[in-house]
Amino acid sequence: MTDQIRRTLIKILEGVEILVDSGDYAGALKILERLSEICPEDPGPYIKRAEILSTRGRTGEAHQILDLAEKRCDPSVHPRIWRCRAEVYESSGEIQESIDLLRKVITCNPGDAEGLLDLSRILMDIGNYRDAIPHLMQLLRIQPDSASIWGTLGMAYYNLGMYEEAVSAYDKALQIDPGNEVRLYNKGNALLDMGRYDDAILCFDRVLEANPERVEAWNNRGVALDRAGRLKEAEESFLRALSLKPDYILARKNITIVQAKMRGEDVGDDWLGIDTDEE
Repeated sequence: MTDQIRRTLIKILEGVEILVDSGDYAGALKILERLSEICPEDPGPYIKRAEILSTRGRTGEAHQILDLAEKRCDPSVHPRIWRCRAEVYESSGEIQESIDLLRKVITCNPGDAEGLLDLSRILMDIGNYRDAIPHLMQLLRIQPDSASIWGTLGMAYYNLGMYEEAVSAYDKALQIDPGNEVRLYNKGNALLDMGRYDDAILCFDRVLEANPERVEAWNNRGVALDRAGRLKEAEESFLRALSLKPDYILARKNITIVQAKMRGEDVGDDWLGIDTDEE
């Protein structure tokens, strides 16, 4: 394919995106089918057709288009086709099939950033954090300055109870994107679970400076203050959470426990709850 043909193809594909955005799926599919006839060795039109069909619930047809792409296109571009097929599997709830195909992509090309990202995301979504970590680490060797990937790695470590590793990953993310509210909040949660209450309070304070209406941060700040023995400040933090969200059950339970402590009552095994967030 010449450079001129490739540039023309790219412009046509951009036009197809406009049709898709306007809801003219039939028109987009017709153009893409014609493009596949004109440039049968280019995977782009096949992949775009499969994506449209998949989003319309026509996954069987999407797989047929990708079968055709594998027959017509050079094996060097097959990993692109497999990534698309993995998306089709995922859209139809065939998660293990999607995971298996993405592993195949990465086996063929360990540096395939899109494949690594898709695989780690799916593993995180199903709660398989331990398996996601090596793929996130591999991805970070390719994209070491990605705050998003460092933040996702922090989430994986946090969900495994590896709080020190989580804080380290969040610190890396915050070095790249210092003002990110979600990662500051998640770092605060990890510090809280480590017993580093004063550091956790500082994190939540920074979150609340940026967004004073983040109710979960007021709650978790209250938990950190309670565990640091600062009961009056903890009560005030829970009250602030409840002023923003009166039906916030977790904060209501927490303030009841703190107020009982302030009265000198034995609260037994009651445990103040923290609210977690996802990136």
